[in-house]
Amino acid sequence: VCAALAALGLQSSAVISADARASLEQSLGCDTESLMAALVGIVATRAQPSVSKYYVGVVGLGVTGNLYAGVNIEFKNCVISTCVHGEQCMIAVMHAHRDPLAAIAINAPPCGHCRQFINEQHDGLNIRIILGEKRCLLGDLLPSAFGPTHLGVQTTMCRETSLFGPEAIAD
Repeated sequence: VCAALAALGLQSSAVISADARASLEQSLGCDTESLMAALVGIVATRAQPSVSKYYVGVVGLGVTGNLYAGVNIEFKNCVISTCVHGEQCMIAVMHAHRDPLAAIAINAPPCGHCRQFINEQHDGLNIRIILGEKRCLLGDLLPSAFGPTHLGVQTTMCRETSLFGPEAIAD
């Protein structure tokens, strides 16, 4: 996988375009979810876990077919809310590209904080979760979830209309 990434000049990229993803899948002989699962370990090496020493790697699939990477970034002597969880890092990159989340591969089950954060995305409970060989929906990991619909929120993060786009500024 590392050699295939290097051949495409993607070894240090946080975003892999749908075309580059398709090229990787073809050269490696795998499908998208298998590629995502394979990339998680490579992505995790970029994490900065100064507190937990646990390297989290996350690869998200946007509805455009692009892949996005995320890692945990921790700060010593700070509370958990000041750390960046891998899922949050990846979703921030996706959000900058205005690409809704369809699936997420991660090297460990998402913590409760991250499960709720993913649930806040468009159609959150139906986002596919890839944990190595295991596949499920976020709703399977977050039963009886409380989310945006309970608050009457219609526009969620990373939807076709961005919360931070011109329409949000005009409101």
